[in-house]
Amino acid sequence: MKIILRRLAKLLPLSIRQKIVGIIRRFSSAGWSAAPLPIVRIRPADVSRVNRDIVIEALDTHSVSYSYLGTSGGLVTQIAVLSEHKSEALAALRSISGSHWKAYLKSANKCRSVDLSELSLTPKHLRNLDALEIYGCYEDQSPKGTLRYGQELACDVQFWEQDLSRPEIRLNPQQNSLPCSIHADLLLGKQSLVDGQSISVAPTFSGHLDLSQIDFPVDAVYLWVDGEDAHWRETFNQYSKEPLANQYGGASQERFRQIEELRYSLRSLDMFAPWIRRVYVVTAGQRPSFLVADDRLVFIDHSAIAHDAGCLPTFNSDAISSWISRIDGLSEHFLYVNDDMFFGRSVQPDLFFTAAGQVRTFSSLKTRPLGPISADDSLADAKAKSLFNLIELRFGRRPRQIVRHTPYPMSRAVVQIVERELEEAFEITRRNRFRQLNDVPIEQAVHYISQILGVGVASEITYGYANITTQDGVAEFAAIVRLRDRDVFCLNDAPEQGSTAPPVDLIRKQLEILFPVPSRWEI
Repeated sequence: MKIILRRLAKLLPLSIRQKIVGIIRRFSSAGWSAAPLPIVRIRPADVSRVNRDIVIEALDTHSVSYSYLGTSGGLVTQIAVLSEHKSEALAALRSISGSHWKAYLKSANKCRSVDLSELSLTPKHLRNLDALEIYGCYEDQSPKGTLRYGQELACDVQFWEQDLSRPEIRLNPQQNSLPCSIHADLLLGKQSLVDGQSISVAPTFSGHLDLSQIDFPVDAVYLWVDGEDAHWRETFNQYSKEPLANQYGGASQERFRQIEELRYSLRSLDMFAPWIRRVYVVTAGQRPSFLVADDRLVFIDHSAIAHDAGCLPTFNSDAISSWISRIDGLSEHFLYVNDDMFFGRSVQPDLFFTAAGQVRTFSSLKTRPLGPISADDSLADAKAKSLFNLIELRFGRRPRQIVRHTPYPMSRAVVQIVERELEEAFEITRRNRFRQLNDVPIEQAVHYISQILGVGVASEITYGYANITTQDGVAEFAAIVRLRDRDVFCLNDAPEQGSTAPPVDLIRKQLEILFPVPSRWEI
């Protein structure tokens, strides 16, 4: 247990460790309670490293040769041990103390989970064992603790056998992303620095990118407004008296209602997408009181990106989003994230981009009606028809499926292409102070046009959507909280006929259950 505490503590800067508040955790498998941990936050990536380091420390202590092979594309780390050292490796792993430690045994005909102390060293067991996953079972026991970590963050220890016909060849015991066979010399580990510590790494798997790995930086951009700010409301009320301001609900106060979505969206990003290089929050000169800016969280005023000061102030998110690619210092590839979007579990950048830099697009199964805009159309349908007509006129293709409300993958180069193709439409959008039927949402235009031009790839994502102004939506969100099986999800506050104001206290409580750990930027 002391080893675990030391490892976790090293993940934090000294300034944070000096402000220890303690999160009491226990290990769910045996109901055993640990002492308070000297940390203020734990992310899945941190736990993954701890599991790996515990295994490596046990092998090093018992002088068992191994080679670190990196990760399997997610957060499962991989370690190779030659089969002739299997018994010594198992003995070393059994020395890891604590009933909270588990081993998932993998063989050709049987898989099962056991406590590390139950690892058998019988000849039969050794003969049949191909690999095992070592992991600690963690359950947050802080006052609002709801996080649980287990096998999904395991360290996978693989026993590579000799090829009977070619003794110099080693055989991969599993079907995974690694080669099915490799020369034994290429599997030998050499001491290298990984995450600041020296471990034995197989050079064959170090410093080489496969076809799917992404090595370019990815930023995130949020739009945010505090509808309760007195100065903002004064300005809003002044301009909302303009003709057509509220013709399509653009001046409705409900559109600017706050339930602290940004707080929890940033928690989800910090927890489940720590690879995001920098987060930009675009505001009308406002600052959330619960956040502190640093070199990874930057606030951008509308005036810094608007191409024409005459377009400001604006209360049209479509206009604002059309400028975000102008942010100084923004990475070529970025995610445009609404504050009502959340990361539901650990995700990797290749969920949103290809290694070649193409943006992935996520279409819904739902479609928009075709034909001319009519008085019976909802604003969403009317805007979609307007955009679809533009795209058909320019490219001869008509979209049908709507865009999922996920974090939108974008690249500055693709945005520039889209802007050139629909230059006049974007100019109109930017001068609409409140949303109008002829607005062009940049995220939707990128979604459709990138596919037409071959710079976007239609892809899949595990996604959830809940309109929290309806009873069905609140129930759907409760299912999202219970299952925790969505890559991303959206909590839309979109009034419909017969809908009511969202149960704010209930929504906040459930968000706190999902994301109890403050982000690094929270006060």
